[in-house]
Amino acid sequence: VSTQSTWANKPSITIQEEVEVRDILLEEGLEYIKDEDKKEMDLTELDALTGNPLPSDTILFAIPMCAPYSSISKYKFHVKITPGSLKRGKAVQTIEHYFNTMKDVRDEERQFIRAIENNDYITTALSNSAVSIPGKKVETSSKKGSKSK
Repeated sequence: VSTQSTWANKPSITIQEEVEVRDILLEEGLEYIKDEDKKEMDLTELDALTGNPLPSDTILFAIPMCAPYSSISKYKFHVKITPGSLKRGKAVQTIEHYFNTMKDVRDEERQFIRAIENNDYITTALSNSAVSIPGKKVETSSKKGSKSK
């Protein structure tokens, strides 16, 4: 038996709960939108996600994702992953370090990047890859001390 709720079968909240939620959001400077209004505006949970957070946005969480580069190239946080010899763990370290050292990143954004667990990154990342960072050359070899002849 599934207990997952969707917009269609979302349990209704009491008027008192709705007033409490509205008051909390107003204290935070956010606008409360009733479920009926959301349906009219055709909004879903996915509409709240953004790849380019504004300074006025309240960030709730960060989600690592892997998508075609052309679809995320305009996102604030993006790198290009191509086939290569870099293992997942090293690729994740490289990406995380790049995101944390980027210019024009607010402390709030850095906190959420650091809050993402390595397992979440690793399950999203591709194995045997190379990380291409815009405007930087990244070492793509994961070999330790190769001998030259």
